[in-house]
This record gives sequence, structure tokens and C-alpha cells, in this order.
Amino acid sequence: MHSAFRQVLKAERSSSFLAYLLALGCQLVLVNALAEARFLVVPVPPLTWLAATVGGLMFGFGMVWAKG
Repeated sequence: MHSAFRQVLKAERSSSFLAYLLALGCQLVLVNALAEARFLVVPVPPLTWLAATVGGLMFGFGMVWAKG
């Protein structure tokens, strides 16, 4: 998958990236359609703001520290 994104950034035509977008689009439509028809229950956990903030800061510091 990494090479497909790299090809897109170089402005080359990438069939693997197009396949990735097609799979993502199908998944988006099918999961929402199944959830709307009540064939699939999609649990949405509550968002804890403190955990999200601390986790984001830890990730950001780690990326800077690793020079990523």
C-alpha cells in the first residue's frame, strides 16, 4: 500500500491505489446500508477527551522524537 501512495505523490498512474479507493468506497456504502437496514449493529464507544488528548500528545512527541 505504501508504494501505491508514493506513486500518487509522484503523479504516476497507480492501479493499486484506485483498487484501494474502490474497496474503501464499497466498504463505506455497504456497512452504512447494512446498518441502516438493521442487519448490522455498529457500536460507537464513548469518546473520552482526556485519553484522546494524552494519546495524541504522546503520539506527536514520539513522532518528533523519532524524527518521523
